[in-house]
Amino acid sequence: MVHHRLFAGLAAIVLAACAGSSLKAAPLDPTAFTSLGTLTMPAGTYTIDTTAMTMTGGSINFTGVASGNICVFTFASINIQAGAVITCLGTRTLALLSQSTCTIAGTINANGESTQAGFIGYNARGGPGGGAGGLSGDLTGYLGGPTFNPQNGSGPGGGLCADQSGGAGGGGFGTGGARGGDANGYQGQAGGAAYGDLANLLEGGSGGGGADLASGGGGGGGVEVGATGDISIPTGGSVTAKGGDGETGNYGASGGGSGGGIYVHTPALLTLGGTLDVRGGGGGTGGC
Repeated sequence: MVHHRLFAGLAAIVLAACAGSSLKAAPLDPTAFTSLGTLTMPAGTYTIDTTAMTMTGGSINFTGVASGNICVFTFASINIQAGAVITCLGTRTLALLSQSTCTIAGTINANGESTQAGFIGYNARGGPGGGAGGLSGDLTGYLGGPTFNPQNGSGPGGGLCADQSGGAGGGGFGTGGARGGDANGYQGQAGGAAYGDLANLLEGGSGGGGADLASGGGGGGGVEVGATGDISIPTGGSVTAKGGDGETGNYGASGGGSGGGIYVHTPALLTLGGTLDVRGGGGGTGGC
């Protein structure tokens, strides 16, 4: 029995698996890791840093373990209550595992960062395990310093950086990233390549290409939620790994980051009444 409402954009992947699934590779087994105890998160704000492998906020203070390039937090049970908002970041992807039941009535935010225009050498970060947006450049010394070319987005599907007024390419993941738009005789640049298979490898998305004074959007992160018992994401609960938006630059516009990957699995009952959202970010508009 599976109830679901999925919002899945291009260049992103969602897998939801329960008993009888024909997935060709095993997910992480919650019983293979030592439990950190019971996780109960009341309303409030929390942070998971997969580089430091920490989960903090309020009275919560846990340290995870690394399994390959995945930061793993394993609990006897998981109850993320309504009003709890968890911001996830870092270089590793994230796995939340329960050795019994898991309820997510709050929000797990593993989104890539949207860019901020007007900065040189800035790049919007990716979600956990996602690629950063391509560095913003300064093609003309607009801010009084040396010229600096924008860079391609990070990750296996990073979008190509803008060429003058043409738009940068968007990040790719489950599908190829969108090509940038043409402007003033300059061609838009190619989007990033498609890649990824969450049944075999938990990965995040890739960053969009940078532009003059505008970083590309960061790629969404990679998140695995697994349990040996029932998993419930009721109405109002959400797990998001969206790509960050690009922005209009001084010349051209930067590309949006690809959405990331969300993998939810249990051999028991999986009820998805809430939202799994892995939409890709939008590219910047305009160009001069």
